[in-house]
Amino acid sequence: QWEEALKMFEVMKEDNVEPDTITYNALISACEKEGQWEEALKVFKAMKQDNITPDTITYNALISMCEKGKQFNEALKLFESMKEDNVAPNTITYSTLISAFEKEGQWEEALKVFKAMKEDNIAPDTITYSALISACGKRGQWEEALKVFKAMKEDNIAPDTITYSALISAFEKGGQWEEALKVWEDMNEAGIPADIYTYNALISACEKGDQWKEALKVLDHMKAVGVPGDDHTNKVLIRASKKYGAHQWQNVKEVQERMMRQMNKL
Repeated sequence: QWEEALKMFEVMKEDNVEPDTITYNALISACEKEGQWEEALKVFKAMKQDNITPDTITYNALISMCEKGKQFNEALKLFESMKEDNVAPNTITYSTLISAFEKEGQWEEALKVFKAMKEDNIAPDTITYSALISACGKRGQWEEALKVFKAMKEDNIAPDTITYSALISAFEKGGQWEEALKVWEDMNEAGIPADIYTYNALISACEKGDQWKEALKVLDHMKAVGVPGDDHTNKVLIRASKKYGAHQWQNVKEVQERMMRQMNKL
């Protein structure tokens, strides 16, 4: 508990036990785990006042805390402070900062951070690329997301379920249902399991492209591999059945009934 950690810290100070970097890092980490980003920043301020030198672990914990709390401006300030203190960022630092911009839909800023990462000769990993693809995809920048995915392959970084789901989601938002299905095929061939986010993005992509038969194929596959649907799945299916009905009157009842049966089984 972060409150207990703060109390112990105060007792240390009263007993004239001088805290060091490790002490402050532990305290910041305690606050970070509880989502207490404001308290963690107070601890960081006290650390500076005590002339205790922060290290990469310190800054990574603080930036991660701001990323989780959607405080991307604070995360950026910390990154700038890190450079001023001549503390070397690592893959975790850059990945977390990119993720912070991803949460805010700031895809251009995320790309700038990635460029700086490359210039610093810091190797990106799967988490880095997944966050970057997601950042581009959230704003419908499917072409940029695809470029990032190709760069990932060129760097011999293996994509995972999150990576593929982010790319499929990017195509879904960009109205590229065929591309989304191609990525899904590649995903299956690579032996990467799809999750609920993958399937929801695929179904939504097919719905937007008026590809109801394809959507039903995705549903059949989803059922076959035992991935349960959620509320979002149901909403997309209901929207799809209504939209289908508006265009293909002869098959309305059959398609709607099948979709409802699928929904009940998910």
